[in-house]
Amino acid sequence: MNKESNIDLTVIVPFYKRDEYAKRIMQILDKEVDKLKFNVEVIFSDSNSSVTLENNLKNISYLSNIKYRVINTKNELSTKRNFGIKNSKSDKIILIDDDCFPKDKFLENHNFTLEKNKNKKMINSGIVTFDKDLINESNFIRYKDQRHRNLDFVYNNNDKLNLHNIVAMNLSCYKSDIIEHNLWFDEDYKTYGLEDTQFALDALKKGFALKTSNAAIIHQDSTSIDVFFYKIKLFTYNYFFKFYLKNSDFINDKKNLDLIIINQNNLNYSPLIKFAKIYHNHLKKNYLILPFIFMIKNLALFIAKILIKTLKMMDKKKNLYFYPLYKFLTIITIIHSLFSKKNIPKDFI
Repeated sequence: MNKESNIDLTVIVPFYKRDEYAKRIMQILDKEVDKLKFNVEVIFSDSNSSVTLENNLKNISYLSNIKYRVINTKNELSTKRNFGIKNSKSDKIILIDDDCFPKDKFLENHNFTLEKNKNKKMINSGIVTFDKDLINESNFIRYKDQRHRNLDFVYNNNDKLNLHNIVAMNLSCYKSDIIEHNLWFDEDYKTYGLEDTQFALDALKKGFALKTSNAAIIHQDSTSIDVFFYKIKLFTYNYFFKFYLKNSDFINDKKNLDLIIINQNNLNYSPLIKFAKIYHNHLKKNYLILPFIFMIKNLALFIAKILIKTLKMMDKKKNLYFYPLYKFLTIITIIHSLFSKKNIPKDFI
């Protein structure tokens, strides 16, 4: 606890134009704070995106003594997270995104994990779920939920997480650890994806462990499969041209393999890393295969478009749900994006 401010927990929400979600987050947290009797503050780290947020939060009928603040900085996700951490009044930090609703015992579970791992240099990542009604209505939502469910065994056993599985949309840590070890979200990541993976790798480099927490959120992600295609493109750009290049020496050092590649429920990320290495060491420099690459790029895009149309037609038919098809779409999109020079603006969503 921060004795000067008397705040037990700080919840930081990087915010952008989602007033109704912000109200719902506050109402959910307010009910839990009323039961726990914790002193909790919620920081909405905005970029002047909403002129109504303050009033909307003020007009909620609160049950507890929960506090809130709206602060403003640049409209970049990593910057908003860092700004929120710097402005927190508690040493115990919880990060969630503005489209994530806390589930039962959210604060209690994060607080338990933080207390359990106190003075142990831990970054704790919580569980991500999706609304059950949406899962029943959409195969695409079912796929996104199943990707997270593949890690349930790891969470239930409070096991170590692979750096690729850390989610900043539901994460807890100590502010003092962040400051002491200069561990911040890399503000070089300005588009979708990889800033939490980079944060996890930076944490490992500084001697932190990546642990699980049973604190769960319901992700309100309503992006379409078309937007998912562009998200994967941005993931590809960030992974191969930013994340890999920033960390190639560390990633390719065999001494670090146990930190980077740990097989969790058959989730193995070594092929992605190997592909990045092959691309930068061979494919990128070999101009003789450019015609072949051009053909592969266009073929991958053609297949991806057919897959998207097919999955859209199948979306409402539960008996036509095939998890491998979505994985195949992801792989094909990565292949297309890797050899495509088209840039996507960060505000495409």
